[in-house]
Amino acid sequence: MSPEQTKDCVKMLSSMNEFEIQAGELAQQRAQDPQIKDYAQKIVQEHQQATDQIKQIAQAVGVDVSSNQLDDVHKAKLAELQKKQGEAFDKCYIFGQAGGHLTAVLGTQYAAQTAQNDQLKQFLMQLQPKLQQHLQQAMQISGAGSARMASERIPGSREGNAGTGNSYNQSTPGQSGQTNQSGQGSQGTSGGAKSPQQP
Repeated sequence: MSPEQTKDCVKMLSSMNEFEIQAGELAQQRAQDPQIKDYAQKIVQEHQQATDQIKQIAQAVGVDVSSNQLDDVHKAKLAELQKKQGEAFDKCYIFGQAGGHLTAVLGTQYAAQTAQNDQLKQFLMQLQPKLQQHLQQAMQISGAGSARMASERIPGSREGNAGTGNSYNQSTPGQSGQTNQSGQGSQGTSGGAKSPQQP
């Protein structure tokens, strides 16, 4: 990682960190799901703790992040989130958290391997377990709540496959008789034209 790449990495970290704080504060105000409110509170606290470390690294490499400015990508994400209310807000926030933290985990792993600055490398390595924890929590919340509710509104969704195993088994040759029977049964319930829950 060149000196310029190091500076860009620090700027990105600062923007990502500030976005998590601002989005989390917004979620604490607007989220309806208590799980999401609790998650957002933890996100704000832990990312606020990282702010001082990022500023120290930024000063060491010659980058000014004192104004806590968001980059264009994070500005757009925050603006989109600010448009949402109610259940739509909850879904936008928690799915955004899952996707954003997946990207962050992969990005920090790569950056930690290529960083030449020891202070930055150490920070990135310390950050990864927390980002992974945030990712796992966001995925659990979205999978147990918002994701399930969303699937119930989609005709031919996975609800028809419940209890019959993975839907991919339906088209896989050479399966056992039991699996094929359940696959046929799930086709009959999920592939039809019924969509009673569709508004």
